[in-house]
Amino acid sequence: MVAYMARKAAEKGNRVLFLIHRKELLDQIAEDIGEPHKNIQLTTVQSIVNRLDKTVKPDLIISDEFHHGTAATWRKIFDYFSGAYLVGLTATPARANGEGLGEICDKLIIGPSVDNLIKNNYLAPFKYFAPPMPIDLAEVKVKMGDYDQSEISIIMDKPHVTGKAIEHYKKLAEGKQAIIYCASLQHSKNTVDSFIAAGYNAAHVDGETPATNRKQSIADFKSGKLRIMSNVELFGEGLNLPSVEAVILLRPTQSLVLHVQQSMRSMRPGIGKTAIIIDAVGNCFRHGIPDTPHEWSLSGVSKRKKSETTSVGIRQCLNCYFCHTPSLVCPYCGYIYNFSPRQLAEEAGELTEFIAAEKKQARMTVGKCKTIAELQEIAVDRGYAMGWVRIQAKLKNIRS
Repeated sequence: MVAYMARKAAEKGNRVLFLIHRKELLDQIAEDIGEPHKNIQLTTVQSIVNRLDKTVKPDLIISDEFHHGTAATWRKIFDYFSGAYLVGLTATPARANGEGLGEICDKLIIGPSVDNLIKNNYLAPFKYFAPPMPIDLAEVKVKMGDYDQSEISIIMDKPHVTGKAIEHYKKLAEGKQAIIYCASLQHSKNTVDSFIAAGYNAAHVDGETPATNRKQSIADFKSGKLRIMSNVELFGEGLNLPSVEAVILLRPTQSLVLHVQQSMRSMRPGIGKTAIIIDAVGNCFRHGIPDTPHEWSLSGVSKRKKSETTSVGIRQCLNCYFCHTPSLVCPYCGYIYNFSPRQLAEEAGELTEFIAAEKKQARMTVGKCKTIAELQEIAVDRGYAMGWVRIQAKLKNIRS
């Protein structure tokens, strides 16, 4: 869509400045745009920000991964070319800390839902698992809207945690090409070492990896030579790797934006493809699964407290750990849940109405009583003191 927008604007004689967040995406965007055009300048934000005075003034600025748009570096570019039209694109229109884009945008246009994109084959269907992991986040500090990364890294970078991740991969995604999201560079490197020791072709890639090595790792992954590629935040945005069949989340996050960007990285469409998402840190219980609807706005997303879980109604199967929208049977393994009507009402967000109806029914039951014995039966069933029986009998004028 943006490639079409850029070409058409350029063909009309307009100067287009196309901003990319990471250099890994330059070739990808250039391929989408097609033949080079003299009126289209394709560059990274980092490359252009210190040479704005040497840049031809654009008529249109198109910015990819626009949730970064309010950062100082980006604002410097937008402010310098304030007379240009600005179009920003992102799957998650808020910063990682939840801040919105209202300071730089006049209008937010919401695209089709994930469910719609899956049904129309623009995204791959998915299976989402949240197997239990031996970690405790209760005492972890939150900074800038997310868990303190240094503390998270210490918790996650443990042999028994990585061992569980390998176990989950073998059980749920064996043989599939997977990207792992870790909490720190050392955590990622150690995780890769463990996967290699377990017999898998794996590599760690980060922003400091020499460009030649990074390109080679990505090429090896695309060709199938590498089965596992681990990173911290390098592959959280925009990277077009249709060969990714699975993701393993080993970084707990309070950021909805980060969760969406990472968890859906395996959902590029492919013939017969079903993405596997292994959420080993329970991020879905804070943010939902890929087709959970979110209310985006220019004011951003509301921040949750560390202990607060999502209210979107995600059910985790106790048998296979498959996560899905509420139903009485696990759609993956067929496990039958045994929930009370009150639990179902609470999960559906209808507990208040249920309690009101429950109280009404209780009053009606008492109202139908005509003998002391009937009142006593209710008292025993509900755990009431026998004084309640005397009061009710007096109110209802029951003598026997």
